Amino acid sequence: MTKKALCAVAILAAMIGLGADTPKGKAVILVQDISGSIVPYFPMIQKVFSRVLIDKRLEVGDYFTLIAFSGKPSIEDGAQIQYPRDIDARKAIWSKVRPEGDGTDIGLALQAALKTTVELRNQGYANFDPLVIFVTDGEHEPLKGSPFEGKNADQIFADPFIGDKTLYQGWYFVGIGKDLKDIKRIAELAGRSDSFLSIDDLTKLEEALDSWLSKIPPSSARENAEVKPLRFSLGGRELDQKRRNYVAVGSTLPLSFSLVSGYLQTDSIVRLESMAATFQSSDKTAVVDLAPAFEQGRIDVPRKGAVVSTASLHPSDASKLVGPGTLKLEMAMSDNYIERSSAAQYDVVFLSPGAIFWKDWAVPIAALAVLLAGLVAYLILKAYLPASITMEVLGSTTKYRLVKLGVGDKAEVGTKPSSRFLLEGNFDPVVLAIRRSGKSSWEVLPRSTAQVKTADGLKPYKLGSLIKLEDGDGNDRSLRFIARSGR
Repeated sequence: MTKKALCAVAILAAMIGLGADTPKGKAVILVQDISGSIVPYFPMIQKVFSRVLIDKRLEVGDYFTLIAFSGKPSIEDGAQIQYPRDIDARKAIWSKVRPEGDGTDIGLALQAALKTTVELRNQGYANFDPLVIFVTDGEHEPLKGSPFEGKNADQIFADPFIGDKTLYQGWYFVGIGKDLKDIKRIAELAGRSDSFLSIDDLTKLEEALDSWLSKIPPSSARENAEVKPLRFSLGGRELDQKRRNYVAVGSTLPLSFSLVSGYLQTDSIVRLESMAATFQSSDKTAVVDLAPAFEQGRIDVPRKGAVVSTASLHPSDASKLVGPGTLKLEMAMSDNYIERSSAAQYDVVFLSPGAIFWKDWAVPIAALAVLLAGLVAYLILKAYLPASITMEVLGSTTKYRLVKLGVGDKAEVGTKPSSRFLLEGNFDPVVLAIRRSGKSSWEVLPRSTAQVKTADGLKPYKLGSLIKLEDGDGNDRSLRFIARSGR
C-alpha cells in the first residue's frame, strides 16, 4: 500500500471515530431554585457549582441536565458531554441563569427531575445511579392551580411516582437558610436524610457548599439485569414454542405468565404498560384479536425471584378460533422504570373443550380399559390355574410334598408306590382320592370303605377338614388336605 493510501485510510478512520457514539456514562442533574428570594447569594451558588460540579464532576459520556424552578420548573440545559469543550458550554449556559419568578413548587420540581432520570435511563444512562443535586432556599409554596397546591411534604410523597424511594438513589438535597422544614422532610421521605445539607450561616455558604460537594462519592454502578416475562400458560395449559399447543376455545381465555428477575442484588418494580394478542389461522382466512385485560399498577418482583401475573384474553370472534394457527403475544413493560418489550409466537390448535378432553384422555382411558380387561382376564384365568395342595397326617412328622391339581384332576392316597400321597402304616394300596371338581370345589372319593371312617363332608370336601381313617391293625388316623397356592 502506498503512503498516500495509508494516509487516506488514517484520515477516514479518524473521521469515523469522530462520528462514533460517545460511551454513555452517568446522568448529572442540577435542580436549582430560582425564586426571587435566592437573589443575594445566587452568584456564589453559581460559582461553586460551576467549579465543583460542572468542572470536576462531568466527564466525557455523561449527560448534564439543568432544571430551574420557582412556581414551575423549566429545563434550561440538557446535553451529553461528547467532548471536553462541551463542559465549557454547560458552564456558559449555567452562568446565564438568573433568579426570577414567584412561588417555590417543590412538588413540580421533584416530578420534573424524576421524569428526567427515567427518560435518561431509557436513553441508555442506566449503568450508574444519577447524581442529582436539589437546591432550594424556600419552603414549598406552589402557585394557584398547581396539582400540589395546599399539599404538605407528606402529601406530595403520597403520589406513587414521587413517593417511590427506589428513584432517589444518588440524590442530594441542599437547604439554604433557616428553618427549612419542607426540604428536610422531603429528604427524609426520599430516604436521603444522610444526604441532606442545611446551610444556616450564609456567610459560610461557599465554604460549606464547596466542602460538601467535594465529599459526594462517585456514582454507584447499577446492576446490569432485567425482569423477563416467561412461562406463558393459556387456558391452564403451558405454552411451548418448540411444539404444537392444544387449547380449549372459550369466550374468555385465562392467560398467566411469570415475571422472572435476573437481578441478584436489586428488588424490581415492574409495570405492564400494554399487551396485544392475535391469532391467525394456518390457512390465513381468519385473524382474531384477543384483546387482553392485564394486571395494572405496580408489581414488586424480588431479586432472584419470580411473580406470577394473570390476564384474560377476550376474542373478538370466538367462532373463528378453530383449528391450527399462530398465536402472537406482544408486551411492553417497565422494569425499574426502564422500558422493555417482548414478543413471542406459538403454534396452537384451538379445539372444543370436549375434543380437548378426548385428545388428552383418549389414550390414558384406552390404556386403563386394556389394563382393567387384562386384570379381569387374569383373575378369571387365575381361578382355573392348577392349585397346589398338600396332605397333613395328625401325629405324624412326615412332610408331604405339594401336588398341583387342575380342574378335574385327582390325586390318590395309599401305600401304592405310584400314589401321589403315600401313607405310612398298614393301609390298602389306595385308600381314597382327592379330586378338584371345579375352580374352587373339591371332593374326596373313598376307595377302601373299610378304612375310610368319615362318611359326611366328602362331597363336596372343604379343604382343611379332617378325614378319619382306620388302618388294618385297628389304629385310628386323621388327615386333611391344605391349599398352599391357588384355590
